[in-house]
Amino acid sequence: MRVSAKCTEFARNLANTRGSIATPEWMEQQIRNMLKEHEGKIKELRVIDAQKLQDLGMNLFYNVGKAARSQPRCVIVHYQGNPSEPDVVDFALIGKGVTYDTGGLNLKPTGSMEDMYGDKGGSCAVLGALKGVLELGSKKNIVFACGFAENAIGSGAYKPGDIIKGMNGLSVEIGNTDAEGRLVLADTFTYVQKEFKPKQIVDLATLTGACVVALGHETAGLFTNDDDITDEVIKAGK
Repeated sequence: MRVSAKCTEFARNLANTRGSIATPEWMEQQIRNMLKEHEGKIKELRVIDAQKLQDLGMNLFYNVGKAARSQPRCVIVHYQGNPSEPDVVDFALIGKGVTYDTGGLNLKPTGSMEDMYGDKGGSCAVLGALKGVLELGSKKNIVFACGFAENAIGSGAYKPGDIIKGMNGLSVEIGNTDAEGRLVLADTFTYVQKEFKPKQIVDLATLTGACVVALGHETAGLFTNDDDITDEVIKAGK
């Protein structure tokens, strides 16, 4: 319980750090700082910077964050708790890390933008879980992936009506630049699936305000194609 509380506090402090401080670059550095305290416990740290996002065809992800001063990046930590099966990834946790969401050129109005430093909450939860795994020494092989981008406005911002091809080869027409989280996650999913082939994936994201409309502020929305995972997640949540 002590570790759980400590990691929850860590995740909340990250989530509550305001957007002018908690840029994609700053979030990457927090991960590096955490890993320094646990040297030797991870197999690999990968940082896919803005240029490599483009080189890999992760154009959906890149476009969301390309107008910001701090460029987008995908940060992946491969934890290996079971070295006897080095090629097996039991689980992947993927977090949406939009460090500040203006809405892009479909700008959010006053009253809807002020707390959008919290749009990185999914990635902060992933990092809280990573901290817990490092401290408890899980015997599973787990991939932790965070997609960090600031959905900023400016002359370089992506535009409504743009047609952008994702890493999986499918094209997306941008109807609203405030539907950015699914773009970041789509390319992150594809990369993790191709590179690590995890047995299971759980995504954590502040993805849509419609969940609050439907369920209120006390209940999270859960979407799945696997009833067994659903049962496990609900049991763990309780």
